[in-house]
Amino acid sequence: MTGEWRKALQIADKHTPDVDRVFTHAVRDLRRTIDPKPLKEALSRGDTLAAINSIPWQHFSQDLQGLKLEYQQIFRDGGAQAAKSVPPMKRKVHKTFYPLDKAYTELDVQYVSDLMDPRAVKWVNEFGAERIRYIDQETRAGVKAILDESLSEGQTVQWQAQQIRELIGLDPRRGKAYYARLKGLQQSGLSTEKIQAQIQAYGRKLLRDRADTISRTETMTALNEARRESWIQARDKGYLPGHWVMEWLTKPDDRLCLICQGMDGDRAELEGQFKDGASLPKHPRCRCVSLLVRVDEATGNLAAYQSPISPAYWDVAQAPS
Repeated sequence: MTGEWRKALQIADKHTPDVDRVFTHAVRDLRRTIDPKPLKEALSRGDTLAAINSIPWQHFSQDLQGLKLEYQQIFRDGGAQAAKSVPPMKRKVHKTFYPLDKAYTELDVQYVSDLMDPRAVKWVNEFGAERIRYIDQETRAGVKAILDESLSEGQTVQWQAQQIRELIGLDPRRGKAYYARLKGLQQSGLSTEKIQAQIQAYGRKLLRDRADTISRTETMTALNEARRESWIQARDKGYLPGHWVMEWLTKPDDRLCLICQGMDGDRAELEGQFKDGASLPKHPRCRCVSLLVRVDEATGNLAAYQSPISPAYWDVAQAPS
């Protein structure tokens, strides 16, 4: 079980930096394209909505489109890896090329997932669009949180504009954390230079944290869905006779959280949900994956596997007339 978890996580680790890179580039590009003039004009009027709308969000959304390509790559590699856990199908073929030869042998036909399956394509496109929209909305909400905090502090227009350019990319929770840290530093008696250095470093840390959270969570979501889709395709093509389900697999180490600890070993139908409607990943940065297991319908226990016979088995095996 640990081996299966490790193989899945290797794929996630391979793609996480690429997802991170797309988000980080989009944030940097957005900061670079902000025109300070309309931003400051809106801030001077106290018009928060106009200030937010002055930011060229279309560039941000356009750059985030690169996530769709990354999701496709994750889906491809995740599906291919999951396909290896599907036992091969036996097929009976002639031993020789002579059509009248009645000697046959059995070959193991390995299942291969289809990334171009309409259901897979639909999921990747819809997931990509939904996640891009969510990241965009949370980033906009983060700017509003920054403005709300700076206005409550009575900061100057110049300060507010600078803060937006430096902190854009944070979500509301991290934006509020930034200002909570700033207030603490201002009350600490440190010099202005030290406060500035520490709070800038903290802002970079918060952005790095959000980028890491997005990349890891998005990667694990696409990876687990790729595994599910691969197994559904295998079942529909006859590779999984009997009752096959997904089983929740955690990594029992010191990083295992209480949220997922109670999910270990829980089972769900390939097209269903785990208990309490849970799905993988269960929370941001979740490392859990699903396993493919066969269940004995009579006992509910794991069943011994019996290799399926190819639908074309007997057609191929018939002796020529």
